[in-house]
Amino acid sequence: MEHGQYTAEMGERLEAWLKDQDQPDVKVYYDHGTGRMSKVVPYFGSYSRASTLAFVDCAVVDASRRQTLVLCEIEEQGASPKKVIGDIGNLLMAEWLCIGGQRYSFHSAHVILGICVKDGGQSEAKAKAICRRLKSMVGPKVLRGLSIHVRAETDADVLVKTVQKEI
Repeated sequence: MEHGQYTAEMGERLEAWLKDQDQPDVKVYYDHGTGRMSKVVPYFGSYSRASTLAFVDCAVVDASRRQTLVLCEIEEQGASPKKVIGDIGNLLMAEWLCIGGQRYSFHSAHVILGICVKDGGQSEAKAKAICRRLKSMVGPKVLRGLSIHVRAETDADVLVKTVQKEI
């Protein structure tokens, strides 16, 4: 499997679905594939190489209001505690997103962390516990209304469909 293959498939499916929804201001941006690819770059302070953080896999935005509606991370090969902490901590540290050279707010966005887990493994429970712990350690000022959800499946195809349905 090519790195980012499932993220690309999800982004392309979402893009096609949005075309049929008659909401021209709602756009999907994603990091892999051939469609509306654009780096979704969290940052703090003034945008520069020194203030950017790790790219996010997928964002659904209201382009007219420059507001992010959904952020999504897909971990196709499972997720160690370090990866989960990085995926969520990345967003807790950031103040803004830069997509295609434009600044977007992501306050009150819906954040989905999709993880492909081993059958019978503890990855899902651990990821959920880490997210609960992170949320309990930071106050409302840091969370800024973000809702964080972990979705886990043993099959990557099913994971993408589950995350896509939630979006």
